[in-house]
Amino acid sequence: MSTRPTTALQNVILLGGDATNDNVIDIGDASCIGSRYMQPAAPCGSGGNADVNGDGTVTMRDLTLMGGNYYRTASPWTP
Repeated sequence: MSTRPTTALQNVILLGGDATNDNVIDIGDASCIGSRYMQPAAPCGSGGNADVNGDGTVTMRDLTLMGGNYYRTASPWTP
């Protein structure tokens, strides 16, 4: 086969944990979330938020989302 079919994909959304809204989950996100632990939601970076799960408080759930997706830049896609 010299040609392959292509499949158009919808936008892939970054997994939870990108508190700084820079499209990569890294030490900046960990620092932002960790420094606001057990406090109300607070801005991080450009348009981001330390409360990544949106429940109003920065908790272990936010840290877990960040940690589970550390160094990822996009969600894995499966058909």
